[in-house]
Amino acid sequence: MLQIVIVVTLLVVAGTFAAVSSRTISAAAQRDELGRHRFLSAFNAHRLPAELLIQAYDALTRRVSPPGVAIGPATQLAADLGFSRMDAEDVALLIAARCQGRIPTAHDLDQLDESVRTVEDLLSFLHPFVAVPMAA
Repeated sequence: MLQIVIVVTLLVVAGTFAAVSSRTISAAAQRDELGRHRFLSAFNAHRLPAELLIQAYDALTRRVSPPGVAIGPATQLAADLGFSRMDAEDVALLIAARCQGRIPTAHDLDQLDESVRTVEDLLSFLHPFVAVPMAA
């Protein structure tokens, strides 16, 4: 009898854990989807390749703490996202690689350091390097 009680208790605990975990994951996915939609919408008028925007959003949100920070064209890489010069270079290289574009050289990255301050600057810098079609 005691064994049945233990098994039932474990099943109830496991079921509760699964239900709570599922809701937490679902809520996080919805927040991420909303953030991605807002990011893409903010760049509608910029006529940048969709793949560049998607890869940029993914790369930026993985490096941002705390999660859930709204990212848009005017978001400052250093002040708002806490990026160092090296962080910006790493993200630029990652995005270019994920878009299967030409990888920025050391000289290109020097220009990035001089001119890129916002997310919009970063995407404008990367646009010539990516090998993807333009968004409609």
